[in-house]
Amino acid sequence: MYGKFDDFKYKRDLRPGFWGVEACMFPDEHEVDRLVSRTIEDGFNLGVHYPLIKKDTPYREPFLIALNAGEREKAWEYFKNEASFASGKGDVYILTHFPKPVLVNRSLNLNYWRLARDKEWMFIDEYPLEVLKESLAAMFKCCKR
Repeated sequence: MYGKFDDFKYKRDLRPGFWGVEACMFPDEHEVDRLVSRTIEDGFNLGVHYPLIKKDTPYREPFLIALNAGEREKAWEYFKNEASFASGKGDVYILTHFPKPVLVNRSLNLNYWRLARDKEWMFIDEYPLEVLKESLAAMFKCCKR
């Protein structure tokens, strides 16, 4: 469910036997609570496609492996806060696109890519392996339950 709670889409798309609903980019907590109430009432699970609530950030996905340490720390702060908020609403999982920025091999044809800004990707040979290892270790440490 993208953008807001939509009763018509909810009734149309969720059928008996479905596992649950994935939510993303809601305008505020009130809309999230409307969805949560219905999923509980109907016995569905809630999954979150980051971000659950639309935020005023430069990018939709958190740049968890940004080369700039300040950007990376801010992205982790947003992600951890989101995970905490969503788990308080009863989420079962949180999904995000990782890695961001996307690391791309120079041999790939990028003509058909739909990344909005150049900052959303970089060539993998420009990204230090040690920083990537540290970022991946942080990701797995953060996300253990």
